This record gives sequence, structure tokens and C-alpha cells, in this order.
Amino acid sequence: MDDLLQYLSANPVALMAMALLALLIFYFLMKKIIKLVLILGIVLLCIAGYLYYKAPNEFSDKIQTTIEDVRTHTGDIMEKGRGAIEKGKVFTEKVDRIVEKGSEFFADKK
Repeated sequence: MDDLLQYLSANPVALMAMALLALLIFYFLMKKIIKLVLILGIVLLCIAGYLYYKAPNEFSDKIQTTIEDVRTHTGDIMEKGRGAIEKGKVFTEKVDRIVEKGSEFFADKK
């Protein structure tokens, strides 16, 4: 692995070729994933249309309950996310203090 990294750092043309190859692979993978998502979306729309056609009254009731469930769960997730952000802020403040103390320590050593 070290030999490969040394070779790529010594030969920028090879590095560009590897980067181009990686970008092409990423592009084709994303293209396939997008096609899969579109096909899955069309299938889900067809299934929803069929269910609505078979029982329009039950379908709207099910949709309303599903929407309410999504709203309640989304609110819970938002609260958990806000808590995680606050914990992250506290953590970064602690890290900043540690870095400042470390830089002061090493400045005093010089």
C-alpha cells in the first residue's frame, strides 16, 4: 500500500488517471441507483393507485393515520437531533479548551 501511495505521489499523471477512474465508477453507480429509485417510486405509485381504486374510503383513512404517525415520529427525531447538536457544541468547546491548553503548554516549552 505504501508503494502504491509513493508511486502515485511521484507520478501525478497516474494519480489523475486513478481519480478519473474513481469518478467514472462513482458516476455509473449513482446512475444505476437513481434508475433503481425511480423504478421503485413508479412501482409504489402503481400500488398506491391500485389500493385507492379498490377502496377509496379506506385508503384516505390509512393515509391520514400514516401522515399523523410520520408527524409524531418526525417531532421526536427533531428533538433528539437538537439534543445531539447541543452535545456536539459542548464537546467542541471542550476540545477547543484542550487545544488551547496544549498550545500554551508547548509555547512555554520553547
